[in-house]
Amino acid sequence: MKFKPQKSRSLSLRKGERNDRVTFTIGGEVIPLIADQPIRSLGRLYTSGLSDKDMGKTILQQLSEGLSKIDSSQLPGKHKVWCYHFTLYPRVMWPLKLCEVTSSAVSRMEAKANSFIRKWLGLPRCFSAAGLYGRNSLQLPLKSITLGYRQEKARLVMELRDSSDRTVAEANARVATGRKWKAVDEVQKVMGRLQHQEVVGRVQTGRAGLGWTDPPILWSKANRKERKDLVVAEVTRVEQEELRVKSVAQGQQGRWTNWEGVTNRAMNWADFWKVPQARLSFLIREMFWVRGETSVNGGPQLKTLQRNLAPFLWYAVRFRPGSGKRTPLPRTVHHRHRWRCDSPKG
Repeated sequence: MKFKPQKSRSLSLRKGERNDRVTFTIGGEVIPLIADQPIRSLGRLYTSGLSDKDMGKTILQQLSEGLSKIDSSQLPGKHKVWCYHFTLYPRVMWPLKLCEVTSSAVSRMEAKANSFIRKWLGLPRCFSAAGLYGRNSLQLPLKSITLGYRQEKARLVMELRDSSDRTVAEANARVATGRKWKAVDEVQKVMGRLQHQEVVGRVQTGRAGLGWTDPPILWSKANRKERKDLVVAEVTRVEQEELRVKSVAQGQQGRWTNWEGVTNRAMNWADFWKVPQARLSFLIREMFWVRGETSVNGGPQLKTLQRNLAPFLWYAVRFRPGSGKRTPLPRTVHHRHRWRCDSPKG
């Protein structure tokens, strides 16, 4: 085996402090210092800090640059969503699994991605993330960065905990995820839920009788791989429950939670491609009741909107508190209003 100095890096530590005056050589050629030339291996950047403290900002910057490049292309909106989902999303998830990034930083990444997804799909800025990633009556084929992050961290905890190497299993390696969400504590809760489900046994689901579905895998009889899959699936279920709670708490976008007798529709990417861009945006808006919300200041912008929407008999109105009367919206008022089509002019 032959070592190549240019593909190697050196680092000297004395009493816990870095010493850049010490250099190492191979065959008379000096090995570059990692402080001068950081190196990347398997998607992970190694620097002289020996810490992932700044990795959250680095990944967020890479995500922002990738989203800006996709947005600057001349592709239609849903094509940009496809590019993000199959090219940029996997590149972001890999360093999130390897590096110690806090859940707060991941939340900022998802908020950044959601803003572009809403823009590409023609959705208002107030559209909730529960409508994008939740298992709703209309389920979109999108993946959440937060959910993927939690799945990967839970999978990592199970890999370290049930490692075939006894030394690794007994090392109690720390999986740092910040203070808002702790992977080790979440895995313990999920394992408790799985053990409780085993005690309860099979129950009736919906209108189907007992024994209608496939028999579940019991926690006590599952092997190492099956336990890891059970934990990841339960973490996903917990995240979906949180999105469901968020939808129920929303008075307007969560109206679909009160519907009865509605067949759920889970769109895959084949359906996503077949639906035209305008119809897809209209379908999502109608589903979550955000079809006509907008926010425009008074002045020339308001006059332009009124002129463009006049053929459709749409006009802006507002209610005076306590009067119960409907009056035209003043031009100079800066007010968040809604365009309504339920009161045609006439």
